[in-house]
Amino acid sequence: MAAQRLLAFFCVVASTFAVVATSAVRADDGAAKSTFTINRTEDDAEEGSDGTVDLTNEDLDLGQLSGFESAARTGLRFDGIGLSQGEKIRRAFVQFTMEGYRIKSKPTRLIIHAELTANPEPFEEEKHNISARKLSEASVAWSPQPWDPTRAKDEKPQTPDLSQLIQELADQKDWEEGNAIVLIISGDGERDAVSFDGGGREAAPMLQ
Repeated sequence: MAAQRLLAFFCVVASTFAVVATSAVRADDGAAKSTFTINRTEDDAEEGSDGTVDLTNEDLDLGQLSGFESAARTGLRFDGIGLSQGEKIRRAFVQFTMEGYRIKSKPTRLIIHAELTANPEPFEEEKHNISARKLSEASVAWSPQPWDPTRAKDEKPQTPDLSQLIQELADQKDWEEGNAIVLIISGDGERDAVSFDGGGREAAPMLQ
């Protein structure tokens, strides 16, 4: 009975995190593998069109190729992934917390890749630190609906299913349980999400 109560407690905790800002990974049996958060400044970053990398911006600009804050690519790194080599992934997604004060309705077309490295390094403020990384063969297209940040507490935008990206990483021969993964988002449009430096681990993207 005590064990059942403890299991129920952890399920509630996991569900609470999933509502905040989550990337969820589920194994082939449907079980959630846990919640993996962005825990430090070096685990999310933006790269401008000139290759300059910013680690400390309070938001993550998705698809904003021009303007005052341009970001040709956005990188997200999640550490300690609890997947064994070759484990089958049924579902995966990233969930964000919307940032700002005005509705973002500009048509936005994004492409999501993974870094094809068994255990990618944290981001650094050196030119082309995101774009120089080897990309996965698989990619996922995402055209998000308009974002209304005034509803950020109630609405959490999610990517399409990313399981094919995570699967390509877990299938690598040198993949080991506990490794990190990096997702790289590029494209054109305007959607702003809260970064680690803008909202801490509770509002930054997470992996579950």
